[in-house]
Amino acid sequence: MPTAMLVVTAMLSSLLVMASGEPIVIAGKPLSEWDMLDVDMSAGSDGCECLTDVRALLAQTAPQLFHLLRRHGFSERGERRVVVAPTRAIELQPLLQDLLLERHYAVQWQQPIGEGSFGAVFRADDRLTGRPAAIKRTKLEVAGEGEGIPASSIREVAALKATAHPNVVQLLDVICEHGGMDLVLEYLPANLAQHMKRHRFVLEPQAVCSLQQQLLKGLAFCHICSILHRDLKPANLLIQDARPGGHGNLKIADFGLARMTSFGKPRYTPGMVTAWYRPPEIFFGGKYSSPVDVWSAACIFGEMVRGLPLFHGKSDIEVIFSIFRKLGAPRSVVFPQAAFPDFKPSFPQFQRRSWEDICGPDAELGPEGVQLLEDMLQYDPSMRISAKGALGSAYFAGAAAQ
Repeated sequence: MPTAMLVVTAMLSSLLVMASGEPIVIAGKPLSEWDMLDVDMSAGSDGCECLTDVRALLAQTAPQLFHLLRRHGFSERGERRVVVAPTRAIELQPLLQDLLLERHYAVQWQQPIGEGSFGAVFRADDRLTGRPAAIKRTKLEVAGEGEGIPASSIREVAALKATAHPNVVQLLDVICEHGGMDLVLEYLPANLAQHMKRHRFVLEPQAVCSLQQQLLKGLAFCHICSILHRDLKPANLLIQDARPGGHGNLKIADFGLARMTSFGKPRYTPGMVTAWYRPPEIFFGGKYSSPVDVWSAACIFGEMVRGLPLFHGKSDIEVIFSIFRKLGAPRSVVFPQAAFPDFKPSFPQFQRRSWEDICGPDAELGPEGVQLLEDMLQYDPSMRISAKGALGSAYFAGAAAQ
């Protein structure tokens, strides 16, 4: 049997036995052992191996197979949708990962709902229950930088398994075979950045209060479980059941940079946390722990209040100066050179501004909200309020919560 025919026969066979889950054996060899097959270039008038019409068979099994074929280099020709094999080597491992996933989930491969250095996220539906899901497909390590599943994905799975909470995204399944890893997560239609944009960056004070409280609840639970998120930002907070005024249910997501903190306080990687939400202790090269997440949560709080990022800049030094311009320059005693080698006593001595000036007169923070921001944005990490402590703020029982 020509190699290209062998590949597509394997794919069709796999779809036909999806329900039973029986292993597929071709030419006496389990399909899982095929690593790469070379297309037979000798047959076919145009140098490709053309497969006769399989449309009827596909209609009886899985029409989405055409999408999988296209994803892996196949094409269709003519009115009868003849499937044409690619003129290159066919890597079976990624194809097998797709087939394994498609057994349980109908994946919308055409358009990712999210992309990043980690890989891509796709919308899917559980074939059994119809429940929507988000498939986070992890990029494998490239040659020269280690092989296999990235450590960040393994940490993300460990963190999500340890954090079953209403304000943390739920991990539904992990599919890890054929050299790849897919995380199956509950699907939420938007992140906080998109949610704010849809409301023209103006959220009702009650909505801000509710969303901030949900963020702190989820964060406090993570810290109780000794999990440091290290990448809190609006894009990593998901929103469901959006309602008028900016209300909605918030869940913390994207634990790819998360670390367990139950083993002391090692010197973690200094470049973590997106710059606009990064606390001074990371900028200045010091050790850090859970207070970094509290600072990030405060930046998100300020962003929801004012409709703009609280501290922003095109470079690290611009972000540092943005912090100083609003909160005032810290004293050297807060960041001693021995513990924070990148802090410079020669930094400009900016004066502190009022929160009314920073957020605008229409922010409706109130004294309780101002105090909460103050407590969460303490320069000294040891003086910064914890997520659990922040939940006890009068802000969440005041006018903003009504």
